[in-house]
Amino acid sequence: MLDVDSVRLAQNTPKEKPVPASATQDPGFLDVVSHDPAESDSEAKSLLNRPSANFEWAREDQLSTILESFDDTGSRKSRDELERQKEQEHWPLAPLQEEALRKRAAVVKPRVKRARFAEHISSPGHISKQYREKMSMSGARTAESPRPIAPPPKDLETIEYIDKSLVFEHFTTDDAWQLGSALRNRLLHIPTPVVINISLANQNQILFHTCTHSGVMPDNDTWVSRKRKTVLRWGCSTWYMHCKFEGDEIAFRDKYGLGNSAGEYAIHGGGVPIRVTGVEGVVAVVVVSGLKQHEDHGVIVEVIRELYY
Repeated sequence: MLDVDSVRLAQNTPKEKPVPASATQDPGFLDVVSHDPAESDSEAKSLLNRPSANFEWAREDQLSTILESFDDTGSRKSRDELERQKEQEHWPLAPLQEEALRKRAAVVKPRVKRARFAEHISSPGHISKQYREKMSMSGARTAESPRPIAPPPKDLETIEYIDKSLVFEHFTTDDAWQLGSALRNRLLHIPTPVVINISLANQNQILFHTCTHSGVMPDNDTWVSRKRKTVLRWGCSTWYMHCKFEGDEIAFRDKYGLGNSAGEYAIHGGGVPIRVTGVEGVVAVVVVSGLKQHEDHGVIVEVIRELYY
């Protein structure tokens, strides 16, 4: 026998509508079909207890957590990068970076053109032998160098003839100034510093004395004095004495019995006597010191001939 209350309850209980098969297969599908409030409440409760709903919420929670972690990581990285950039702006460069920048800057150095005589502001003794030979006026001529000084003859007869032919009609202080200035202009373009001296023979009165460039040493004045004494004592050029003894100073000393006083004289070219018509003996002496000895002698003869002959 059926219970009356059970029958009535079964009649009043709404029947559940069948759920489509596609909905059961899709865990993200919410199977709410009816819009009846009563049905919605009962179906909502059943949906809450479904595994698919729990999975959907869990997936949403996981996605939100992952996105939040990405946002936190990105913002943390951006903050770290900004702080690192600020530190690099305010802190000095690392030693390796500074060294690399210095090397890179040193590679692109502008080439500075040196002054023509910058390397020759020193005494002749500090200039290398090879460099002096290169800059010698008797060598090859360059675009910036003047005409080379002609080498003088070495046979004694020709040298003696030239010495005696250098005769002036008069020789005053004006003549000494003109001759000394011409010698300086001739030697000014030669980078080696040179001393030019003109003095009277009967006394130590200097009529002209100059240097072509800075770098002349006191030793140059000693050479001037020694060459001058040789010209005054033997009445000929020092080049003549050099060729006569072939540069042998010991033979020169023994020939005249000079002994220890031989050092007061020099048999190196660069001292030339000045004679005047109608006057006996040597009137003045012209001395050039600083070049090779044949150039010292040759430039004096060259300038005198150009001025007066």
